[in-house]
Amino acid sequence: YNGNTVYDITSMTYYEGDYIIPDSGTRLISSSEIQNLSKEQLGLARNEIYARHGRQFQMEEYQTYFESKSWYKINPNYDYTNDNNNLNDIELANVDTILRIENSK
Repeated sequence: YNGNTVYDITSMTYYEGDYIIPDSGTRLISSSEIQNLSKEQLGLARNEIYARHGRQFQMEEYQTYFESKSWYKINPNYDYTNDNNNLNDIELANVDTILRIENSK
């Protein structure tokens, strides 16, 4: 599994539960739909994309937040050498969009 196809990610990732952007792994999001989110919400939305793949976070704030979610499971095979290797093309584009809005706040 290399995370590059929507089929793989949807079959391996949980999409039911408490998400800021529930379908950010399968649909391109627009700047206009997230522009009213706070900087904190944007950071969580961006990192929930990584969390769906089982990333363990060094920032205690993020780790505590995601551990409170029923869908979050740490992936022992997560590629920490390059976070983006874990994401599909839609997720990569969404991370960029969220980060652009996040940095403008």
